[in-house]
Amino acid sequence: MIELGVAGGPRREVRNYESLILNQVLATATGSVASDAAGLAAVETAAGLWARAFAGAVVEPQTRATRAVTPAVLASIARRLVRRGEAVYLIDVVNGRVALYEASWWDVRGGVRRPWTYQVTLTGPSTTETRWVSSDQVIHAMYAHSELQPWRGLGPLQWAIATGRLSIELEKALADESAGPRGNLVTVPEGHGGDAPEGETDPLASLRSDLAKLRGGLALLETTAGGFGDKGGRPDRDWKPERLGANPPMSLAEIRAGVERAVLSACGIPPSLAVDADGTAQRESFRRFLHATIQPVGELIAAELSAKLEEDIRLDFSRLFAADVQGRARAWRSLVGTEGKMDPDKAARLAGLE
Repeated sequence: MIELGVAGGPRREVRNYESLILNQVLATATGSVASDAAGLAAVETAAGLWARAFAGAVVEPQTRATRAVTPAVLASIARRLVRRGEAVYLIDVVNGRVALYEASWWDVRGGVRRPWTYQVTLTGPSTTETRWVSSDQVIHAMYAHSELQPWRGLGPLQWAIATGRLSIELEKALADESAGPRGNLVTVPEGHGGDAPEGETDPLASLRSDLAKLRGGLALLETTAGGFGDKGGRPDRDWKPERLGANPPMSLAEIRAGVERAVLSACGIPPSLAVDADGTAQRESFRRFLHATIQPVGELIAAELSAKLEEDIRLDFSRLFAADVQGRARAWRSLVGTEGKMDPDKAARLAGLE
């Protein structure tokens, strides 16, 4: 067993050594994937869609405390849920007004039962500040968490580790393919292709030097028809691939496209929303995105805000749902029907038209 002291207080915490090692392994495995995947275009597409959707939410009611929950705060929370799986904000009062400060780093200490203690680091242009506060003084929004670490949020790609790693490796493979020498090769008579660097006797040294410098330009190479002095060993023809450059297999590009769709799906976004599609398909994808992803996650964030800011907070996405007003109208008509099967007011509530 290991005893961990908590700064700023006499309370001590006892943890099992094996659990500490397991937690560190899990944090390393999932954290590396999340960090590497942060640069993927599919992840930024998902994070951007989440952020813009939450920036369009209206916070109700508008009180002294809830005014701190600005569109910028909601957008940042949404973006970090996709990229990291969690977001922590310190609740403070400045000049009589409630303020939320985004934590750049944090650690959680405590036992099985809450409240836990948070070590929160705030970063400024010139200085950083670290505080030890109770969990009641922070907003800790999570996408999800594992049963092994309920104090730590996990994002979509931290759950879908294999897909995240595959996407990263595909991006690296394509980047390596594009970073290689590229250009055009033209054979010229022997003796006109450039001399080897001073001190070099290898007849291929000049070729290696020219290939290394190719950046879409032209390299003049000696013909191989002479066989480098051995007439009997000369090849039937000169260099076969006249064009030298990136030529990734089509299968690699197809797998990459499929993985991008899997990443978007893992983030709760219908893939058709991020690709070219007709207007009907786009509207249906947006409707599913709002109903199946944004609204439920918004309820989770609103619950955390309500508990910490001591207000019954609601995130209203009506402005976004207005894009689906025709679909909801059709749903209302089907519920009411020509024979009045359902009360119109009840149908309006069910269809979201109230």
